[in-house]
Amino acid sequence: SGEGGAVGTDYEILTIDAPTFFTGINMINTSLAREVNFMHTKVLVFSEEIAKTGVTTYIAPAVRFRQVRRSMHVIVSKCSAFEFLEEYEPIEGNAISKALELLVEGTSEIGYIPHVTLSDFYSGLKSTYRQPIATLGSINDMEKFIEIANEQKTEVNEKKEYIAGELPRKGGGKVEFYGTAVFDGDKMIGELTGEETRMLNLITGQFRRGNFSIEDPHHPKNFIPIDIRMERKPKIKTEIKGGKVFVSVNIILEGDVLAIQSRMNYEEEPLRTVLEDAVIKIFEGGINSLIDKCKEWGVDIFGFGRKVSSHFRTIQEWEDFNWINKFKESEVNVKINFNIRRTGTLLKSSPVITTEGSKLME
Repeated sequence: SGEGGAVGTDYEILTIDAPTFFTGINMINTSLAREVNFMHTKVLVFSEEIAKTGVTTYIAPAVRFRQVRRSMHVIVSKCSAFEFLEEYEPIEGNAISKALELLVEGTSEIGYIPHVTLSDFYSGLKSTYRQPIATLGSINDMEKFIEIANEQKTEVNEKKEYIAGELPRKGGGKVEFYGTAVFDGDKMIGELTGEETRMLNLITGQFRRGNFSIEDPHHPKNFIPIDIRMERKPKIKTEIKGGKVFVSVNIILEGDVLAIQSRMNYEEEPLRTVLEDAVIKIFEGGINSLIDKCKEWGVDIFGFGRKVSSHFRTIQEWEDFNWINKFKESEVNVKINFNIRRTGTLLKSSPVITTEGSKLME
């Protein structure tokens, strides 16, 4: 499109209209004192508009090019790639490529985005086991956060499900990563929210640990933040009966209670078990809802196909089975095990004492 702009002293953002990736490189080099080099490229960004029309034309040259490392992250931006990079403000002293890499890796560790490299994405395009996904990014205009007098309110404070660009926040950089872009072949067909992405990462085993706000079982207006982590990788088993695939997913989690707003004694039995059951119910509901959504789209982004393929003796038999089309007819059963390990330095929550007597924080 011919746009360009210097947004910092150490780098410049350029864009050019060219028939092919490699021709574009040559054309850009005519305006630079040095040649463009991709050896240290950390991220590959597609706009949502391009992602929905198909990315094979753009991915194939990048994968073939010897300067491009397949370890770079793949991102789908809800705005144009130029706007996305133009709005990004790297930490002082860091190159924009390194700063973006650190931001993506930090967000993926807590589960709000998937960890997807160029190698992962390209393999998904060709795979008979699964469909590809990518990290979802966008620019946050900060308009979702509204401050009224001394109270802080948001337009969507009742909704816990967000995607990139919708987080109700104020301050910080405009660029954010939150959620997942889902593909059917090389075309983007939908997106997952940050919470749905956490459920996805629980199944794939990418989730490490993160804080979850659990609704208080006895005081629904209050929340109990819990630091939850995977005790071990999820166990996935499959079997085929009468041509139908049955998938069993067993996920084992543990967590530490960080706070109890209602001041109820969830640190001890019987309330401890009540809280554990509430966590299990929320996670099983979230994962089952995500699986149902993916079945409607007809895409296996969990990698169940790799387990199912073990039931076939030859590659030809597996390909004839056509798992990609059969996924929506499969039955997936999810079982969550969760245990509270620690409750911090507070052994027991007690009511707040007022002149009117004991009172719970509501």
